[in-house]
Amino acid sequence: MKIGAFAKHNKTSIDTIRHYMALDLIVPEKSNAQYHFDATSQNDFDEITQLKSIGFTLAEIHTLMLFRRIGKLTGYDKRITYNSYFENKLNTVTLEPLLLR
Repeated sequence: MKIGAFAKHNKTSIDTIRHYMALDLIVPEKSNAQYHFDATSQNDFDEITQLKSIGFTLAEIHTLMLFRRIGKLTGYDKRITYNSYFENKLNTVTLEPLLLR
């Protein structure tokens, strides 16, 4: 699907999709001058949305996605990596209000 249809399907703006592309969070196929968003793009968008909803920054999401894409993690490795990343985020979120006092 093209970028406009992908944005509409996900109830977001084309600018948001382009921003995610610029950050390499979503990497669609490119044919000539057209981008094609497939199931992988949709999975990436869904993951971004979920992680943002629980407080992850785009930079943190980028790091997690790099682990997944480049690391070619097994299921076990992915769980360990994600669990440690989530634990660190939980500690940051939990301690942050205490440090601001």
